Amino acid sequence: QRQMCIETGHRLITRGAAIESVMPEVKILTEQEFYSLMERIAEWQPVQNMVRLAVENHSQPQDGN
Repeated sequence: QRQMCIETGHRLITRGAAIESVMPEVKILTEQEFYSLMERIAEWQPVQNMVRLAVENHSQPQDGN
């Protein structure tokens, strides 16, 4: 249980840092503004399509592995 919490926390921190790395402008947003922005982005159909494809590609075995 504790290890899963640690791993989840690490993953969230790493991914949050990745967002700030590719979109440094978000650093000035409040937490509420940031979440609102992420929710609006997640509602866009092209983004939903990209996420779906990324998940599908992750689930498929890669040739040569």
